[in-house]
Order: sequence, then C-alpha cells, then structure tokens
Amino acid sequence: MEAAVSMSEALGARDSADPALRATFLRHTEPDESAVAQRLSPAARLGSSKVQGDAIVAMPSHLLLRIETLLGASNKGQLRRDASHLATLPRTSDASGLEPGRAQQFVQSLASARAGPLYMSTQFAARYAVLVRVLDEVQRRIPSASAAWVPAKLYDFCMHAGEALWAYDHVFGAPALREYVAEAPTGALIKTGAALQSDACWQHTRTSLRVRGDEAHIVRDRPGCEDDAPSLGVHAFGLGALSSDLAREKEVLRLWKSGADVLVLVEEATPRGFACIAAARAQLLALGQNGPSCHVVAPCPHDGACPVWRLDALLSPTVRRPIEVCSHSQMYRVPPFMRMTTRLLRGDATTEFCYVVIHRAARPSLPDTQGSWAARVPAELQAHVPATVRHLTENARRGNLDTLRATRTVDPPVPVPVELERCAAALAAAGIDEHHVMQVDAYAWPRLVRPPLKKGGHVTMDACCASHDVRRFTVAKSAGRQAYQDARKVRHGELYAHTDKTGRSVALTESPALDTLAPAASEHKQLGPDAQSYTQQHGRLPKHRSTRAPKPKSATVLDAARTDVRSSRKPSRSALDQALQEHGW
Repeated sequence: MEAAVSMSEALGARDSADPALRATFLRHTEPDESAVAQRLSPAARLGSSKVQGDAIVAMPSHLLLRIETLLGASNKGQLRRDASHLATLPRTSDASGLEPGRAQQFVQSLASARAGPLYMSTQFAARYAVLVRVLDEVQRRIPSASAAWVPAKLYDFCMHAGEALWAYDHVFGAPALREYVAEAPTGALIKTGAALQSDACWQHTRTSLRVRGDEAHIVRDRPGCEDDAPSLGVHAFGLGALSSDLAREKEVLRLWKSGADVLVLVEEATPRGFACIAAARAQLLALGQNGPSCHVVAPCPHDGACPVWRLDALLSPTVRRPIEVCSHSQMYRVPPFMRMTTRLLRGDATTEFCYVVIHRAARPSLPDTQGSWAARVPAELQAHVPATVRHLTENARRGNLDTLRATRTVDPPVPVPVELERCAAALAAAGIDEHHVMQVDAYAWPRLVRPPLKKGGHVTMDACCASHDVRRFTVAKSAGRQAYQDARKVRHGELYAHTDKTGRSVALTESPALDTLAPAASEHKQLGPDAQSYTQQHGRLPKHRSTRAPKPKSATVLDAARTDVRSSRKPSRSALDQALQEHGW
C-alpha cells in the first residue's frame, strides 16, 4: 500500500503544474551527468556535437515498430539482393567525386514497390540521426527570449520517408508542431511518409503533402499556426540528385521564397554534396544582401567566402589536387531491420554529412546587441551593461575545475561588485541570462575542421575562425585547467570558446580573391558541382553565368530614392510624373 501511494505521489509530482515540485522530481529521477560532462564548462557543452549529452543517436521504439510493420509486407529476398547490389555501386562516377554515381541511378530506376523498402532499410536510420544532430544544434544555438527556440511550422522540401518530421519530434517534441508541409519527388515516397505519420502524436498537426509539381493534398485538416509563428525549412539529401546547377539554383531560390525563418540544408559528405551546400550557402547570402538580411548559424563562424574550398585546385590542370570537403560525422544505432538487410555485425555505425543552417535575421554579436540590452535595464544601471556582459561571458567559460582550484588557493576569490550583480539581475529579469549571452557570443567561436592533435601537455587544433580563414592554434596546459580540459575533450566539428588563452595562431589557408581570378566565379562566390567538374577537366571556368543570381539594385537620376525599381523594367508614366513632381520639375 505504501508503495502504491509513493508511486501515485511521484506521478502527481511529475505531472504537477508547480515548477518547483516538477524540478525537484526531475532532479531526483533523472540520471546524473557523467564525470566527463561535469568537468566541462558551460561553453564547451554549448559547442558540443553530442545530442543531449550522448554521442550516438537511436530511433525511438514506437518508430522502430512502425517501420518493421511496413517492411513486413515486402519481399525479403528481393530486398536483400537490392541492398547487396547497392552496396557494391560507387556513389560517384569519377575520381573527383563531382559526378553522380551509379548508386543514385540504380535507386532512381527501381519500381516504387522496391525503392521504398530499400530506402527504409538502408538509409533511414543514418539520415534520421544526421537530422537529429543538426536540429539539436539549431535549438541550442539560436538565441531566443524564451528557454529555447521552438518552430511551430515545418517545411520539408525534399521528403523521403518523413525523417525530418521524426527528427523534429526527437528534438523539439511533437506537441510543439502546429503545421507540417512536405514535398516529395515521387508518389511512392508520399505513401511511405504518410504511413509513418499515422501515429497518434501527429493528430493535432495540420499536414499537407504533395508530389513535386502537383497540387497539395491535405492529409489532416487542423487549425494552422499564425503567420508570424517561427518556422523551419529542411532540405535534406536532395540537391545532389538534381540534374544541373541551374536546377539547384532554382530550388534554392524556392527555399528562400518560402519565407521560413531558419533553413537547414544537408547533403552527403562527397565533393558533389559539399559543392551543392557551398553554392547554396553563397546564393542564400547573396539573396540576403538584396532583401531581408540573413546569416550562417552553423557550421561557419562567419558569412564570408568558404576558406576550405580552393579554386586554384580546380584551375591547375597539371596538378590534380584532391578536393577538400568540410564534412562532419555522426554515430547512430543500427536498428535490427537494417542489420538483417545489410548483414552488419556491429550495432552502431558512423555516417558523414555536410550541412549549413541559415537564419533570416541580422548576424548577432556582443558589441552590437549590448546597446539594445542596455535599454531594458534601469537608467542608473545602463553604464554597467558592458562590464556585466563581459562578466557573464567569463562565467560561461568557467567550470567546476576552475571553481575547485579557486577554493584551494590561499588568496580568497575577488568578490563581484554590487553594481554588476544588480545589473545581471536586471538583465535576467528582461530574459537575458548567462545562457542567452553565451549563445550570442558563440557566433564568434572557431569550429574545428579537423580532428585535434593531442600531445603531452598541449593540444593543437585547426579551426575555421571568424576572420574568414582556417587557423592553427595550440592550447597548452599552462592556459588553465578548464581551458586545457575543454581542449582535451573537444572533437572534430565542435566549437571551442577559449580562444583568448591560445596565444599566437597561424593562418593555414586564405580564401582567394575570386574577383581577380575570373569574373564568372565572383557572381555567387562559389561554383556548383557541374561547373567545378568543367573547370577541373578544361582548366578554366565555364562561360555560363547564372540567371538566378540576385541582380544588383541600381537607381537612375529621377528615382534615386526608389532603389526597389528593377533596372530592366521601364518605369510607367505615372511613376515618371510622380518623380518629376517630387524633384520640383
């Protein structure tokens, strides 16, 4: 009887509306963090690539059961033969990796009854893990006035089996989604995705599915979200399958016109996939210069030209340099149906991918946002906002190791001034706490582009920095216990915050001035995979100039104030009369 009462009290505490009671329940029921995570600083946890503290991603049990039910009606022998034949085909057809391989052609030639089960049993788990990893970083990195940024509307521009929807459930939670709009290349993928979405957790979500080029079909007609609600657009593993660079530019332009607040683009970690991501990144940034501003959230710490991509490696026909790819890796748990189909012996695997996250807003930085933060505090505390923000950023880099070392020293720690404490309390009341300041500061942290070299007493890292280049710096043990501990545990693709303790850095690469190399390359500051393949074969850039690039705004003498008028269109008679009247002619 006592056990039953205690269980009911625990369930009541879990579902209680009292925040203090619920926090007490979670604190006593959730497992404690590992010893390694406790030794990391809050800045290291923000820049980590782990999903909720775990380096491996596994699908939920109810999703596994639904996929196994769908695969139960397929031909198991034919499915194993297709998976074995797909594993032997190359993903690229040439040594450069810029041309599509026979594997993609084989999948596109299959019938719908064979293509759907083959995709579910070979690629769904890996792509689901990649999207969970990217969306988890989006939730942690984008500054928000609330606890976390949560979109209410999801655009899936290239749905294969609805893995973006289930990744949203893993990161944000299904109850937060109010509207889901998806588009698939074929009708077979629409049927597969609709079968997976018949779960009860999506019954409240307005769902609209369609095949590319057809009218939308509303699966669940529910009340949608407001127009100003935050929205997320995902385009995963679809740009590389398009036929030409022009088709990819049209697709990216369509993503921009959708109006999604955050755009996530993911491709395979091949030279072709990286070229698609880099060209789309440059095109979106160019569109942001002529319209609503946008910036790169991840993986780049800047909005300039990519320093990893080298045009001189393509322009030298005699020296064939390998094309460097800015890729990332993610571990995932191999489900049982995938192990049976592909005959894998291990229960985990690793997949490589390239991605970019674009936010439709001005790029945040601490010097620019301190002025707006100062307006939210009382007038007598506004002068202390810069010092308070600097104090909060230093606390974000401090961890348990620095705290333990401060308690063991003879000299007592320096007390925080009363003005800074009052200013910090006023900022926290306005929704600007230490975590929010750390999110804004993280936009300037370098990201590791290669695995770090861990030696005795120091760690050497190559990172893409906010200075638009790749730099090499060394973190010695003398930099501090917390900075050295974070450097020992940082991995490839993660952010490192202790740049002020690294000392002198050496620039490894510098992005070439494309305007001086060729006029055609300066239009988007990046070439697509087809243009790169042509350049590598002929040793010169193609003469094709994109028609989808944003045109520069120009103004005549009469409409100098109206810069939104296109220069290729003749002004109407009424516009000319109005301009003459405004200038007093």
